[in-house]
Formats: sequence, C-alpha cells, structure tokens
Amino acid sequence: MADQILSKVIELLANGFLYPNEINCSSDFFNALRELGSLLGIELSPSFEPSIEILKEEYTRLFVNNPNEPCAHPYSSVYLDSSGLLRQRGEEEATKFYEMAGLEYSRNQKESSDFLPTELFFISELLYRENFSTLSSFLENHFLKWFPLFKNRLESLKPNPYYKILADITEALINLLKKEVIDEKA
Repeated sequence: MADQILSKVIELLANGFLYPNEINCSSDFFNALRELGSLLGIELSPSFEPSIEILKEEYTRLFVNNPNEPCAHPYSSVYLDSSGLLRQRGEEEATKFYEMAGLEYSRNQKESSDFLPTELFFISELLYRENFSTLSSFLENHFLKWFPLFKNRLESLKPNPYYKILADITEALINLLKKEVIDEKA
C-alpha cells in the first residue's frame, strides 16, 4: 500500500514538471506540494500559489528557450551524452529500461522517452507494480546519473520558487527511494 501511495506522489511530481496547466496550477495541486514539502522538511510559504501565466513564462525560460543563457533542459540526453544534444544516449537508455519493464515507448510521442516527467511517470509505474529490481537499476544506472546535474543547472538559473521546490521535493523523494531500493540491497 505504501508503494502505491508513493507511486501517486511521484506521479504528482511528474505532473508538476509538465507545461503549466489547469491541474498543476490549481490550489489543490499547490496544497498537495505544500503538505508533501512539510513532510520532507521543505517549507513552502502559506501564500505559495504562483499564477499559471507566471509559470508558463518561467517554464519557457527555464526549460525551452532562454535568450540570455542555456536552459535547464529536462531531458537526460542533454546531461548523459557529451554532445549535450537531445535524443542521444539518455533517450536510448530510458527506452531500454521501459522495454525491460514490458512498456513500449514510441519515438512518435510528443516528448522523447528521456523527458523528466516521462521518467518520473516510469518510476511511479515501477513502484505501483512493485518492480523494485528494475526500479533499483533505473535509479542507479540512469536517473541518479543525470537528475542531480539537471537540478544544479536549474538552480543556477534562479528559478521561481515553484520549480526550485518541485526539484527539491523530487530530489528528497528519489533519495528516499534510493535508500530503500539500492542502499538496502547492498
């Protein structure tokens, strides 16, 4: 049961990293983040509710197109391949893990398989299925190799607190998962 709850929490975070919409910019979503942050010792201001317009602008600046400096692209390929290009090693690795878990990912999807929300949805699915072996391998051999680099890049851009807190909560939960599925088996 705890793994299914954690699965839903990771799914919530995946939704938070999608382009701002009515769901991930709702009061209910912000309240869920506030409660989650509080449980993890990450405090959010009681008035933490940025507008969807602010978050759309910030999402574009941070993840899509920043005329002043490089973006914090939310794709593992950018961080795992020395070329820094999309649809390279990170995408290939992610796709292999999806296939290992019996999931199919088409290159015709809107986003590549190494898109941060897609990888978080995958982690959520592995938790839901209680596939700890694949989860351990995915975290150790893929996700934990690039997410800290992404988070550092994001923080260097001085993001809106929403994205900073979203990244902090994601990091905290992934580190808890790491302790459970990787460190305990060692």
